[in-house]
Amino acid sequence: MKLSNLLFYKSPMPTSYLPKRKACGPMFDDPVVNRLIDAHHDVVCRNGYEELIIPRELHGIDLSIMSEHDRYVADTLCRNGFRSYLCGGTPRDLVLHDTVSDFDFVTDASNEDLRRLFSNIDFHRIPSGHEFGYIDFGDEVVDVCPMVNIPAAFHGETHVPEFDVTQLYSKNLLFDAYQRDFKLNTLYLDTDTGDLIDWFGGLYDLREGIVSTPMTPQVAIRNDPRTVLRALRFKARFGFELAEDLDDMIRTNGNELVAKVLPGAMKSNLPGFFSAGYTYTGTCLLLEYGLFGAFFPLLGSLVDSPTYREYAKRTAFAVDWIFDEGAVGLPLLTMSAFLWPVVKELKKQGVRNAEEQVLESQQERIRMTREEADFLLKALHIEDAGDSQEILKTVEDVFEKPTLEDALAVLRINYWRHPPV
Repeated sequence: MKLSNLLFYKSPMPTSYLPKRKACGPMFDDPVVNRLIDAHHDVVCRNGYEELIIPRELHGIDLSIMSEHDRYVADTLCRNGFRSYLCGGTPRDLVLHDTVSDFDFVTDASNEDLRRLFSNIDFHRIPSGHEFGYIDFGDEVVDVCPMVNIPAAFHGETHVPEFDVTQLYSKNLLFDAYQRDFKLNTLYLDTDTGDLIDWFGGLYDLREGIVSTPMTPQVAIRNDPRTVLRALRFKARFGFELAEDLDDMIRTNGNELVAKVLPGAMKSNLPGFFSAGYTYTGTCLLLEYGLFGAFFPLLGSLVDSPTYREYAKRTAFAVDWIFDEGAVGLPLLTMSAFLWPVVKELKKQGVRNAEEQVLESQQERIRMTREEADFLLKALHIEDAGDSQEILKTVEDVFEKPTLEDALAVLRINYWRHPPV
């Protein structure tokens, strides 16, 4: 990417922000598979859950694409009498024939069993108390976790089987499926038999392009408010539609629900909205559902300004354009561009150290390391810069890659050409 070309950046805005729906894999061309999926969906609608097993010869997923280390983990578990399943986004993306970035495992082995089997394993504890194992092979890390129990918040709900609320873990694959956020993430692939297992109609949702929750949205989101943001991320990534009850819930109570999401979880959602080629779609969705301001507390009424909304969309489109050209688009860089108008407004009001005030507000909403906070603060000071050369000089000690300098120039040019206020 040449900076001289970026100075004349005038790419047109698309007429629609929703991506083309991601096509399903070839298994859905089989009428036998479709009949099984339809019958399973009917049972799930009546009873809440039902096990559907699609054998290897029907789904056609080739597990030979697993890495040597993935295969070693799966074989070690099975050789020692345990079950090994690919879970979460891994079978989902395999079904969609999408790029699989990593292979995540769930097993009926306990954490103590995992420590005994893998000397190179470490564990990370999440807020719910569960521990996830990370097996470090040096050039690759493989995730493996014991099957977890049904969330205690689901006890007594309709169609939920009896379970021991005092236990974090389980030996029951169905119980593990209950703690997954969406039906399309409740698929499991048995690495020993090759069977594809569906508990809540995840295959139906993938085929139809739907994002829905295993429990009612009210129960699912009450248990984990991050579900709101993840639902919109899936809509941005796959072009799927939200189930009607989930869509209504987010439109009606989205801001109240997202306010309960912890700063650390807000940070983990940044890449899904503000980088990796989904920035325009993610930004438009957050604006449509009234959740854009949840990431930027000091925006206030500015987020309702038509000129700011147009500026935010153009900024997001520029980030995706930069990404498509091969440059690196960092979420914090995108955030700084969204926040430059806030810095400008505060300075108009006579606020001293406006950049520091904006940073402090962001740190309360989104957890940052010291390095990330320093990065954002320096990027916020760019609002004062006068031309592209001064911009690059201002952040010379922030960016190590020239492509990031180019990206910054594009965003700053957008800021000049489409003043948000």
